[in-house]
Amino acid sequence: METWNQVLIAIVSGLVGLVFTVASALLVPMLVAWLKSKTKNEVLGNAIDRAGAIIVKAANKTTQTYVEALKKAGKFDKAAQEEAFKMTMTAVLELLNAETKQAIIDTYGDLEKWLTTEIESAVFEAKK
Repeated sequence: METWNQVLIAIVSGLVGLVFTVASALLVPMLVAWLKSKTKNEVLGNAIDRAGAIIVKAANKTTQTYVEALKKAGKFDKAAQEEAFKMTMTAVLELLNAETKQAIIDTYGDLEKWLTTEIESAVFEAKK
């Protein structure tokens, strides 16, 4: 009887070890993938937040230092609008760090196209 108990304990111990090994082999890669996606999403979210804040500040600065003066003088035409946009884009590109730029490129592909859309959106929202 005692021999059977020892055999049974050995079998159960082996099965428990096998279950943990299989579970680890299946669960660990899933956990690692989940953690990587969470980290990537967090990095991207932080990059987008930083870029958004910089865009709004740069657009506000351009408006305060360039656009308002031209509007008061009645000289804010299409060429001035294009210049205001270029000034804002230049300021944003100078202020964004390499990590933020790369996160945007990795996600959206084209940094300048994304920034153009975001700058135009920020200007539109400021006009409301």
